[in-house]
Amino acid sequence: MDFEKYPENITSFVEKVNTSLGQDREAALAAANSLEGIGLLQNDNALVGYARFMRGEEYYLENDMVDFYTDMVSCLDPFEKAGEWEYLVRANNLLGIMSTNRGNAPFAMDYYSRALSISRSHSLKNLEIMMNLNIGTLYLANGENDEAIGRFTNSCELIEGVDLAPDEYYSYMSAALLGLSKACLHRGDQAAAGDWFDRMQTTCADRLEGHDKLAIDCFGAILYDRLGRQVEKQRYIDAVRAEFAGEVPVMDVFDDVYEYMAMLEQTGEAEEFDTICGRMEALIAKTNVKYLERRIVELRLEKARMEGKADEYRDLAVRFFELYETGEQENSLMIRNMLRLRGSFNDLARINREVEEENKVLQRKSVTDALTQMDNRAGLNAYAGMSFNRAAQSGQDWAIEILDIDYFKEYNDNYGHQAGDECITFVASMVKALKRYPGVFCARYGGDEFVVIYEGYKDTEVFEMAKDLKATILKKAVEHKFTKSYMKIVTVSQGIFWGHPDKNSTAWNFLHAADNFLYKAKTKSRNSIMMGFHLGDDDEVPWEG
Repeated sequence: MDFEKYPENITSFVEKVNTSLGQDREAALAAANSLEGIGLLQNDNALVGYARFMRGEEYYLENDMVDFYTDMVSCLDPFEKAGEWEYLVRANNLLGIMSTNRGNAPFAMDYYSRALSISRSHSLKNLEIMMNLNIGTLYLANGENDEAIGRFTNSCELIEGVDLAPDEYYSYMSAALLGLSKACLHRGDQAAAGDWFDRMQTTCADRLEGHDKLAIDCFGAILYDRLGRQVEKQRYIDAVRAEFAGEVPVMDVFDDVYEYMAMLEQTGEAEEFDTICGRMEALIAKTNVKYLERRIVELRLEKARMEGKADEYRDLAVRFFELYETGEQENSLMIRNMLRLRGSFNDLARINREVEEENKVLQRKSVTDALTQMDNRAGLNAYAGMSFNRAAQSGQDWAIEILDIDYFKEYNDNYGHQAGDECITFVASMVKALKRYPGVFCARYGGDEFVVIYEGYKDTEVFEMAKDLKATILKKAVEHKFTKSYMKIVTVSQGIFWGHPDKNSTAWNFLHAADNFLYKAKTKSRNSIMMGFHLGDDDEVPWEG
């Protein structure tokens, strides 16, 4: 908001609100009440909305849910009428966070989607990144790993395309890369999870502190436990323990610490579990958020059951039921406020259609490569798992190919980046032509790399299609004077893995094997194809160009 246009009596109240927020409750609320009164008398929607928003923030910091919802919902309509879009986004975001922390994902998604739609409509790029990250985290918490990957990938692209302050850049980027690592681990792709985590550590780790660092350390212990690397795991456990010696922003890190505690419980590290659990219980007691307390009791219940402590289990079960009843009362309040919010809009159907259409566009954008208009890596991630599982259930053959442009760096360095993009677009058009065959999917994997999935084709059929692609590119004879090949034209190298999906393998196992055969093909001769058939051995059929 532009407060410079207001007289001194108003700006003094604004300053009082800002300096008292979270420090002096009575002073902050009194100043906000004065601003609301002035705004109502002058019919100033921006001032009314601001007063209610800041009052709601004070209640948010105190975890006073009833008053928070009352004020935060009531500031939305004035902000919309005044065109205060940034505050409107932030209000919806806080409503989404509060809904998440009380276990109501559908309400949270509704608030987040509205905030994202407003951010995009009014070019609020910083807030668009924040909302994408929050939606990705919500998907992740509810087991929608492929959807989460799409959001986090889109966030990475947005972060790189916006001029952010260093602290903001590293905070956002670490959240996006950590989210990608978590999503990959949740769906069983430990190698990809490790790769994303390593990238996050290299890019961001030394720049982070506070809850960003705690989130990384909690997940680092979980990841290395899954990878069986106990030395690294213990290093992260030690880091988490040290961070809990200071102040911990429980509302910001609850999900990260909860997953960490669940890992400690499952691996039988009772002493460490009890230490962190006790600290979390003390912090949650200050927030008075019963849903979070209930989730901690769930962990305690499982631990008591595993240890055979019947009396403790019985007492915890009673407490769990009490917390469940309280949660239902809180949800009832949330529903009433949501209905009030929706009833305040004049054209609910139009707004819902806009949000729905915006989500469709965003979802498509999150899986589409901007340069080639092919599916990007997020699109590949979403498709590959479904296709692989479909083939496993039906008993169909399944193959995956990874290819790249030979000596592309030399092409890009000498012809220039624009010409390099044109070269990538050219190869992409050749690859996309394979989609004329049913059951064939293609994507840009990154840089000059592409991936093709062949579902339901024999090995000989796959090999013939790969050879046709190679021949088509050769026939176009696109000049490449700087290649180390004697032909001096653009060529590609191709690695393929063909097999029968089963419960002991994944699409990512197949892709890793295909990448290995690409490496072998390039080692023998560029402009060549190599296909393999068995995971973990060198049974291969090379085809040299």
